Amino acid sequence: MMRALWLTILLAVVAFGANAAAKETDGEALYEKGYILYQQRHYGAAREIFERAAKAGEPEAAYYVGELERLSHTFMTKEAEKWYRQAAAGGDVYAMVRLANADICAGLGDCDIDKDEWFQKALNIALPKAKSGNIDSMNDLYVIYSVMGDDDEAWGWLNKAASNGHLFAQYWLSYLIEKGKGFYWTEDGRIEDSIKWMRKSAEGGFPRAMVELALLLKDQGDLKGAWNWLERASNTNYIRGIYEYAAALIKGPEGKFKIPSKDEAKGYALFLELKQKTDSDVANDFADFYKDKISSDSLIQAKSMVGDLLVDEPIIYYDPKFGL
Repeated sequence: MMRALWLTILLAVVAFGANAAAKETDGEALYEKGYILYQQRHYGAAREIFERAAKAGEPEAAYYVGELERLSHTFMTKEAEKWYRQAAAGGDVYAMVRLANADICAGLGDCDIDKDEWFQKALNIALPKAKSGNIDSMNDLYVIYSVMGDDDEAWGWLNKAASNGHLFAQYWLSYLIEKGKGFYWTEDGRIEDSIKWMRKSAEGGFPRAMVELALLLKDQGDLKGAWNWLERASNTNYIRGIYEYAAALIKGPEGKFKIPSKDEAKGYALFLELKQKTDSDVANDFADFYKDKISSDSLIQAKSMVGDLLVDEPIIYYDPKFGL
């Protein structure tokens, strides 16, 4: 059975010693459950479980509680700061970056550690690991230097992470190139490089890159290549890959991927199963939207197909850890 690649990458493994083994196991199990809910964008349910995992000693769970608290207010609160500090104490560099970027000395009046010190703490963890070849730390340095405002260092570390096989770094490098980052003599050269990096990420198994590569190829008129990658994305546990593929099947030649013929039944069945497995807003909206746009025969057939179309693992969005 295929494992969710990015979920495996992001799950924290934290050792607390032999005498805390049971507590560690409970914390890790709770973290994984919360992470799945978070990646399905069920934020309220995710927060409740992340809090339990954080109290069991999972630093990354504390980071996500801080994220959900901060985003619910659109600014750093004392409650968010508390959770970020717990995560930072456990070595979470992104929590350190959040604390630095919020400039809590100025905003919340707590000046035991100032902005520059938080950045330095993050660098002290990430830099030695990156220099010894850790690609996750190379990508972390991209984030740290970006928030610090050192674009040249950030760009350099993102390129190093991508060149050394970090799938998200390859995906993000492609995205930034396509959006205008970096110097190119021609627009064709820019697009070629963007496709190159997105293809590397997709071929490495990152589902978000598969969908983005499909869209890049479509825009270049390579509909066969685009459909191949969208089909591959639909066989992963990536929510968008599934619903883009389902919509394309329903629309057929009139859709953006212009496939030769429709398969309304399979397309709608995918929406129904996605709704069943995730209860996500997008799945519910698409199921409601297309219900009256397919034939009654296709609707009946679709309902009979639901059950074994999607992979047998959590269906998620693959949202990055360090977002808005």
